[in-house]
Amino acid sequence: SSSPEQVPPPDKAWRPWSVSIDIQRMVRELCGLLNRITKVNIDAVVDKVSRWAVAVEAAGNNGALDALVQTIFARGVRDPTRMELYVALCVRIVDDLEGERSAWKKVDLYHVGNPLRSFETVLRLMPNTELQSAVSRGDEATIFPLLAFTAELLVQGILYIEDTQEILSV
Repeated sequence: SSSPEQVPPPDKAWRPWSVSIDIQRMVRELCGLLNRITKVNIDAVVDKVSRWAVAVEAAGNNGALDALVQTIFARGVRDPTRMELYVALCVRIVDDLEGERSAWKKVDLYHVGNPLRSFETVLRLMPNTELQSAVSRGDEATIFPLLAFTAELLVQGILYIEDTQEILSV
């Protein structure tokens, strides 16, 4: 039996800027959650992962944000049988983060967070970076799942065509 995840509870999802996030612990727990994601339990898993995303974005920790996005993106590429679940996870995270940002704007009209460092902006950099890395390694087995995952993110509106144009030139 595994121990319960140490995801921030729903009522304490927001963290002040001064509270640091243990990146190793977050990645370990995130991997555990992603290992268990299925069509049956997707809502419960997505809720926990989404709370991590909200906590990471609120903390403003770029390293934690990068680790969160890279972990989810890598899993979406490496596990093509559950790719649709990872895409659904990304859609839900973006929706939850937009809701959180909207709630803050109601409290503070000038609250914008950091539009240059968000889950979405980091995710938008991943396809090109990962494709260049796979091509330079000669890792042909990764290229097709990477393109498929990228295409699904594009179809769901998480990525924009501008984010993927560089891929088409490779």
